[in-house]
Amino acid sequence: MVLAVGAIGYESIERQRDEQRAEGQRERELRVINEQAQAVALQTYLDQMSNLMIDRKRRATDPDSDERGLAQARTQTILLALGSDRKRHPLKLVAQLHLIDKGNPIIKLPHADLNEANLAEVTLINVDLTEVDLRAANLTDANLRGTVLADADLRGANLTGAELTGADLTGADLTGARVAYEQLAASRPLSQATMPDGSTHH
Repeated sequence: MVLAVGAIGYESIERQRDEQRAEGQRERELRVINEQAQAVALQTYLDQMSNLMIDRKRRATDPDSDERGLAQARTQTILLALGSDRKRHPLKLVAQLHLIDKGNPIIKLPHADLNEANLAEVTLINVDLTEVDLRAANLTDANLRGTVLADADLRGANLTGAELTGADLTGADLTGARVAYEQLAASRPLSQATMPDGSTHH
């Protein structure tokens, strides 16, 4: 009787272990599938943007042109679809193509999903990121010199070591953000921004 009970207990433990191993394997397979899907989506976006390359002549076209609208929609869609470590790629692309230049943006990215994005050490100088969603984003040592972050959502973002000289933080929400006073002092303007401690800068 004791041996029988022991055998049943052993089989139960082994069955649980098998189930755990199978579950772990399924999770790994799903992660691989997800990574592959993101890689395909990113490559498709890059190809589409290459086909929609906005040259200098197109800068003079109607701001509401189909090309601009399509480029903007595709950029916002891919940012929503990608994981935190891949979001930097489309953002850097539109910056390098001068599509989000400060003062003369071809496309705008209001509420673009950069939530929890890993943008450590990224260089985004003199670009327009008005109203983007950068909640809990990793912006450590990022170069954001002269960048427009007006009304951006930076709650909980890590801006340790980020270059903010001349950055426009008008109306930005920095509640809980990790950023030094010296960094904020170098940015301008900072009016109506919500500071890390929740106070409003006047």
